[in-house]
Amino acid sequence: MEIGPSDDFYRDLVEHIVDAIIVVDDNRQVYFANPAAAGLFARPISQIMGVPFGYPISGNGPQEVEIVRPDGLPCIAEMRVEKAPFRGKTYHVVSLRDITELALQREELNTLSLMDGLTGLYNRRGFFTLANLQRKTAYRNEQCFALFYIDLDGLKQINDTYGHTIGDQALQETAALLRKTFRETDI
Repeated sequence: MEIGPSDDFYRDLVEHIVDAIIVVDDNRQVYFANPAAAGLFARPISQIMGVPFGYPISGNGPQEVEIVRPDGLPCIAEMRVEKAPFRGKTYHVVSLRDITELALQREELNTLSLMDGLTGLYNRRGFFTLANLQRKTAYRNEQCFALFYIDLDGLKQINDTYGHTIGDQALQETAALLRKTFRETDI
């Protein structure tokens, strides 16, 4: 006789894990879902079980998936899939971790790394990144594009004479003028 945890013990553990656990059969039908899955998908378990699983179940490492919830709130999850043979059948154990907040912070950091906080225009890194993409697209499509170089003359004198607050205002007004002049799609 083997001494160890019972099936009830394992079921209880899975039902208390904070990550969503979904078991999918070879027909891509949901065979099992824990309470965390109900929370992540904002649906009762009864609406998850027995329905087709709508995400890829390849085990190629973690991947990010966008979950469409009935409440309309966006949700991004990191999904991992492992094959699990059980009683002569192969199942796919899918674990999903809500990373929505992390994904939004990553997007915000990416924006901050490309934008100037004072003017709201692209900074040097943002300009070179997007201009290089535009150059490659124009080359591939055999198109031309224009490059304007704009300099705010006398900014050092404005800062030295009137202070950096007024210099910042001059930069902001110039940025506003550029936004009015050029299209939103221009870099």
